[in-house]
Amino acid sequence: MVSSCFRLVLKSVEQFSTFELIEFWTAFCARPSLFVFFEFELNCMIYSLRSVGVSVRALKLTAAEDKVSVNVRQNASLHWTFHINKGETYRILWATSTVDASGTPRMKDVLFSKTEKQATATPSSKMPPRYARRVKILPPATLFIQRVDLSDEGFYICEITTAFRAIRKAINLTVIG
Repeated sequence: MVSSCFRLVLKSVEQFSTFELIEFWTAFCARPSLFVFFEFELNCMIYSLRSVGVSVRALKLTAAEDKVSVNVRQNASLHWTFHINKGETYRILWATSTVDASGTPRMKDVLFSKTEKQATATPSSKMPPRYARRVKILPPATLFIQRVDLSDEGFYICEITTAFRAIRKAINLTVIG
């Protein structure tokens, strides 16, 4: 695919087929270092992707708060909001996470998932038993935890993935005991 993308860059913008545009963008996202010298062509590519109706910047995810504190046995609501262009395919995951030394959240246990075709989020088959019957998703993207205990303390993330991009935001839950 990479060699076909290099050939594609040599074409003029008007000659791109929709399939070639998507193939090029997918390769670019996977290995951006291969295309360092093609900044002009990449700008043309982004313009062309927009002109054929493929959105590359429509995804937005926001955490209402970076930190939430609750007392033991209280309920916790972790709020995220998101924007995805109408008709775009996506997947949303809610999970527990760890944070590495650079501050990047890393997914640990997936709790729920949802796609654009589902009306509600589906519990993960790998959800740890301690969350069973205590967690749910409230629309549009709130993770609700009933009767919080000290073991619930930590980072939770919401991640949205589209055909072209994935973003995640973490919220740190502190339990006061």
